[in-house]
Amino acid sequence: MPPTKHSGPPGSARRAPASADSRGEPPASLPAAPGSNQTDPAGGYSWRSWVFLLLLGATGFLFRFDRQVFSILKATMSLDLGLSNTDYSLLVAAYMLPFTIGFLFSGRIVDRWGTQHTLWLFVIGMSLSTVALGLTRNFAGLLAARITLGTTAAGVMPAVLVAVTQWFPVERRTTAFTIQSALHNCGAILAPPLVAGISLFAGWPAAFIVPGLTGLGLALALRVADADAPFRHPAADQAAPPAPWRELLQSRPLRRLILARMCSDPFWFFLFYWQSAYLQERVGLTLADLGRWT
Repeated sequence: MPPTKHSGPPGSARRAPASADSRGEPPASLPAAPGSNQTDPAGGYSWRSWVFLLLLGATGFLFRFDRQVFSILKATMSLDLGLSNTDYSLLVAAYMLPFTIGFLFSGRIVDRWGTQHTLWLFVIGMSLSTVALGLTRNFAGLLAARITLGTTAAGVMPAVLVAVTQWFPVERRTTAFTIQSALHNCGAILAPPLVAGISLFAGWPAAFIVPGLTGLGLALALRVADADAPFRHPAADQAAPPAPWRELLQSRPLRRLILARMCSDPFWFFLFYWQSAYLQERVGLTLADLGRWT
């Protein structure tokens, strides 16, 4: 009996089907080419997520650093500008009041417009206000700069926290949050020696201007880098309406947290803004000693 002729092209009878292996399973995908920008198929994120996390950490660093410059230089600025303790307390309140009230609105702004449209603008506002503190020489100018600083700084950390969730999967977010928090706290740790060093070398206004200009560059980097976040789903976010305030305040854990913060934050901010001045004006430490030992 003559052999059956194959109707396909020559050699096709000897090829295995491309859609399945010998067990009927689909073939494994080919490895990514070296240098490609392919994301991790298991986690859905790539090296860009870690680079953006460093930018978020730098944002938290400047957030803590910019706030601490004013308290470290309280004694120096008081002597140079003739500020009294009452003037200083008013300037502290000029920051704290809009900063506290701003939390009621900044989260809604970030939810509405997204981190890619809000985070870099908040950082620009914070940075310009910090530069203004170094350029002004009168109480009215300091007051205006402190008010704008508190207003814009209120949106920085809410946007940072949301950005972490948009760039990392659930199983990596704890690691990302801890890295960002560590860099954030470095701003408070390094502020005393850096502020003292910059002030003694170039004058106290430079301690505001240098981090302010650095923040402007960081804001531009955030604007460019915060694109195509792997876990940003605007359609899903818009599908779920925000919970009303009354429903949120019915949560017992939330009410307990608010009560705890209301009890602890006044003491923490009192130490934050007055400890450095006390060490210089009552204990007798110089600015160089403050930078060296605190």
